[in-house]
Amino acid sequence: MQDEPDISVTSSSEAAPLVITPADSAAAVRQVQAASRGVVPAGITLYLVLSIATAALARLLPEQSIVVEQIMTSGLVIVVCAPVLWAFATNAKAKGLRQWEEMYARERRFREAVERREFETQLANALDMADTEDEALEVTRLAIEMLTPDMSTALLLADNSQAHLRTIIASGGDAFTGCPVESPDRCIAARRGQTQTFPDSNALDACPKLRNRPEGQCGAVCVPVAIAGRTVGVLHVVHGAGERPASTEVVKHLEIVAQQVGGRIGTHRMMSESQAQATTDPLTGLLNRRTLENKVRSIQASGILYSVVMADLDRFKLVNDTHGHQAGDRALRSFATVMRTTLRPQDLIARWGGEEFVIVIPGAAEHEALGAAERIRENLALASQRGDLDTVTVSLGIAHDPDCDFTDVLHRADAALYEAKTLGRNRSVVYGDLEHGARSQTPSGVRSVT
Repeated sequence: MQDEPDISVTSSSEAAPLVITPADSAAAVRQVQAASRGVVPAGITLYLVLSIATAALARLLPEQSIVVEQIMTSGLVIVVCAPVLWAFATNAKAKGLRQWEEMYARERRFREAVERREFETQLANALDMADTEDEALEVTRLAIEMLTPDMSTALLLADNSQAHLRTIIASGGDAFTGCPVESPDRCIAARRGQTQTFPDSNALDACPKLRNRPEGQCGAVCVPVAIAGRTVGVLHVVHGAGERPASTEVVKHLEIVAQQVGGRIGTHRMMSESQAQATTDPLTGLLNRRTLENKVRSIQASGILYSVVMADLDRFKLVNDTHGHQAGDRALRSFATVMRTTLRPQDLIARWGGEEFVIVIPGAAEHEALGAAERIRENLALASQRGDLDTVTVSLGIAHDPDCDFTDVLHRADAALYEAKTLGRNRSVVYGDLEHGARSQTPSGVRSVT
């Protein structure tokens, strides 16, 4: 049986139109044929039985008149009733066929709706167990590969600037790298916020991004991905020329993936942003004071020794007064960058307040912390020479004592910093072991490096 175009039947009890597919029609034809099988032979048999009974009854009457009357009756039945009966049977068959088609279409639609709900529930459960954005993307990859095992599929998401799209997931072969679209604004699916289907890349109204691809002529389905109501990506499914495109039901499943993944990633990003705002300094991006204290408590609980470096930009108030607060903010951000690039990833850097910073170096003795402080001072000077920031210097105080808690070590680092300021600034000072408990404002037992 050749494929026929889909027929839409709108039921008064259903909002969406009922689509009768060729498969539904074929199933209905088989059902009607099975139900009508034997009806015609039964009708003929019944007619013969009635004729024989009539002939037997005619023997009881005058033979000649009854025979003539029977022949005329039979002829009249054949000529008049047979076409009427045939028309009635044909009409009944057509109505039955239509009813069976609608029944199969409703059954199929119900079955597809149940499958979609089950898939949506499974996907929601899987994403709910994903604690990070990377885990959510891995769930997305598995779902995409399950839905489109024989197609090339890619998930593109915008970066933090929302200006560039990059391929996050690509499946369907090593040669497939996704769509070359550069930004959400240049993607028609993202701009319209609706799923776009392109059966043939050579068609006049095909997306220009599908043309001239290495794999040649192709078609695609593009499903937008939105986060908090804003389209920030696209789910891109490609099929080659001559290959079957994604079915309507697969597209609906992909729309479920795009909707749920967008919501989940949005949740992760909002949580990450909220956590970053709660744990970092908004100007420099470094840890804030409370977060550093919490992390140091964890270091102390694990028994790891550490050194503390306290840093303070020299004459920072003069920079603000002379060049304005924007220049001061730029200097703070630049100094934060210098510290991040100079120190190890496991070292903790926090903005303590104003132009003052605290660095905690796990596993470092005083001389090792002094070396780190000097590298910071030297790299800051190089940055000033390159013109990365206005000329600014820094004074640093270093302290280390395994027998003291963090507050005491911090006070010692602060005392060493005060000594560095007193000695002329732009230097690193190490608070040595003290032989006497009392100290003056210019502490003895302090080593200075300029």
